[in-house]
Amino acid sequence: MDIRDSAACTYGAPKQSPEHILQDCPSLSSERLEIWPTETTLQDKLWGTEEEVMQN
Repeated sequence: MDIRDSAACTYGAPKQSPEHILQDCPSLSSERLEIWPTETTLQDKLWGTEEEVMQN
């Protein structure tokens, strides 16, 4: 496990927030594209699309 003294992203973001990880971090771009191959809002990533919510 890589434990660091700072919450800063190694790619320059001041903090590795959930939003940064799910939307912006360059180190995770290929993983994001596997899960969400089209542009997806943070809200949809966290809670699902309106259609998915209505189905449940």
